[in-house]
Amino acid sequence: MDLIPKDFESLISTVSNYEKASILISLKNGVELYRQLRTSLYNNAVDINQTAEQKVMEYFEYIEKRQHNDITNLD
Repeated sequence: MDLIPKDFESLISTVSNYEKASILISLKNGVELYRQLRTSLYNNAVDINQTAEQKVMEYFEYIEKRQHNDITNLD
């Protein structure tokens, strides 16, 4: 099975290097890819727990803010 370039790039964007910022970006890209696939593959056949999804994204934002604060406090 061959992937079209756009799908391949989407998958590659979920791979990080060993830096906190890169890991957070990769996780966000993974979430976005999951959302796209969930919609295109399952339509309304999947029950989406919006509350849980919102909590996860809020946690990502919290981690990002901590990461940002850690970087700016180094100056």
